[in-house]
Amino acid sequence: MLPRVNKNCATRKGVSDSAIIKKVVIPEAIPHHCVWPLFGRSAGRWEGTLKTPFVNTALRKDELSGRNGTLGQQLPPVGEDNWKGWLPWLAEGTGAPFPPGVVPLFCFPYAGGGSWIFARWPKALDARFRVFPVVLPGREHRLAEPLPHSIDEIVSEWIRVTVPLLGQNPFVLFGHSFGALVVFEITRQLARAGLAAPQLVIVSGCRAPTLPRTWSPIHHLPEEKFCQEVERRFGVLPPQLRRDPKAFAIYLRILRADLKAVETYEFKPAAPVMCPFAVFGGREDPFVPVMDLFDWADLTVGECRIELFPGGHFFLREHQQLFLKALKSRLEGLRLPAAV
Repeated sequence: MLPRVNKNCATRKGVSDSAIIKKVVIPEAIPHHCVWPLFGRSAGRWEGTLKTPFVNTALRKDELSGRNGTLGQQLPPVGEDNWKGWLPWLAEGTGAPFPPGVVPLFCFPYAGGGSWIFARWPKALDARFRVFPVVLPGREHRLAEPLPHSIDEIVSEWIRVTVPLLGQNPFVLFGHSFGALVVFEITRQLARAGLAAPQLVIVSGCRAPTLPRTWSPIHHLPEEKFCQEVERRFGVLPPQLRRDPKAFAIYLRILRADLKAVETYEFKPAAPVMCPFAVFGGREDPFVPVMDLFDWADLTVGECRIELFPGGHFFLREHQQLFLKALKSRLEGLRLPAAV
């Protein structure tokens, strides 16, 4: 039997009665891998809000096509070169970028990471799900491109390039840490634009974005101090990179840009999304306390399932076999369209 999660409502002193604080009580003995199914806010509570256009932050359909002259001026037109940059592993010769009967699993890495993180995933997952690591500008084969410096920049361009290729295909989004913020904002932008939602959003190793920051920013620090802080927080930098000054400089440039995107991100309140969330976390993660994972449930009206793993912030690497087994199980439990 799964551990029970008791959610009691209380009001914080100095806050109006309408501001409900959710308290989550977790058993002292947490199994190595445990799951809590939660549910987000009731759909009825947000019925009126969901119909309200969020003009200041919305990515509307006319912006996707560039008809209003905003994104159309900032981004190149959708074409073969664009999507091959973001998704170089798309199948060719099938008549469509995504073959019928296949559910794309778009995977966004953590800060400083790349497509190599997901190299072992395809063999571990159900054949119905095809892993598509997303390659961000300024790294790997896109090294000559400018690095994005904000979450919004990544989200807007990825939607612009990828959504027209999807058609009616169902899809799943995965992101770890930095990548989790990206997939969350992609989901909100799709909802505000009235576009198809993911079948599932998997946010991994990331506190709910509604919570205040607990770590001071480091992206602006001089190189020596920046490296010291990175190693203090995330562990030793790859020694093989340190031996190659040119490669190390490239890596630091990418890592600094990704951290800047995270550290300058600002959550904008909006109606919760409709699709279900899967929230993965490490039991010993110093950056993402277990309690901070449960606040993701307030950002969706769908199911929000919390899964904990042994390990720290990079539990998906430290316990990859266990992680992939849980990911496979979660994906296989999805209710997919009959055509898949």
